[in-house]
Amino acid sequence: MSSPPSGTPDLEDVAHELKFRREAMGLSVQDLFSRTRINPDFINALEAGDFHVLPEAYVRMFLRKVAQEVGADPDDIIIAYDRAALKQVRDEAAVEPAALTREGRSIWVVAGAASLILIGFVGLVLLSHEPEQKEDPLGLSVSRGESTTAPSSVEPPPQPQPAPATSPTPSPPTESSDQESASTETLKPPDSDRPTTESRSPGPATSDTEETDRVVAAYSMTPEVYGLPDAATLGLTAIGLGTATLNVQADGEVVFDGVVASGRRVSWEAGERFIVDVDRGQDIRLDLLGRPLTSTDGALADENRRVRLYISRASIWVEEIESITP
Repeated sequence: MSSPPSGTPDLEDVAHELKFRREAMGLSVQDLFSRTRINPDFINALEAGDFHVLPEAYVRMFLRKVAQEVGADPDDIIIAYDRAALKQVRDEAAVEPAALTREGRSIWVVAGAASLILIGFVGLVLLSHEPEQKEDPLGLSVSRGESTTAPSSVEPPPQPQPAPATSPTPSPPTESSDQESASTETLKPPDSDRPTTESRSPGPATSDTEETDRVVAAYSMTPEVYGLPDAATLGLTAIGLGTATLNVQADGEVVFDGVVASGRRVSWEAGERFIVDVDRGQDIRLDLLGRPLTSTDGALADENRRVRLYISRASIWVEEIESITP
């Protein structure tokens, strides 16, 4: 990948490129770990295209470091990754409306079938409850073909003459009907006022805000060296080499937020994890279960570097941070 690809690559293409170059150079994952200090699990995730399991803030930094070690152009790798990530977002956005359409169509089919079943059931109930014709117990009813005769002594009353037919005169429309028609027309909204729906596709992600700090080194340590997996509790001790400000969280709760002066010794315990933030790594020494968290017995980091540590039974992650001078 000596130049940015003309087409839009997939995330798998970026991952395959890094793995192909590593194998071509005869390097193992452990070799990359020794050179970059990136956790082997993260390297395997990069080469498998599983970018979603990586810390989002460090994906580009991992890609750049690995690309440098396997002989790829870091800028080309970053450009290809950004294009592939944007393409994946657009593809997912295009699939969602089609799935919603199929789901909506299924709902209407089920609703229509339920309506037909309900109508048939109501009709069946009405037919089964149709009233039967009542019998005349006294035999007083007269059939249509029979006629009755009046007694001879009684004269039939004179038949009334039909009234002359008159054409009905149309009545003028009342004021209330005019008002009803007028109100009906008023309540009907014009087509221009009806709400319209717009389909919006997600745009590219906004750029990150400018930060005043930058991570200049990020690496992992092996928990087994410190006996973390089998320890009953995790013990952490801070020893002041100068004057440093610490913020310590144990199992999600802040247990210390203050200054450790030179010669002072402070210890904490946690069941599962620690998060430590030190403003001056050169003025503090940290011991984890009695062993220093450095290659020597000296300071935690070089001069003028802030240090952040994420310690758990499964991993130890260290970040060294420098302030950017405006």
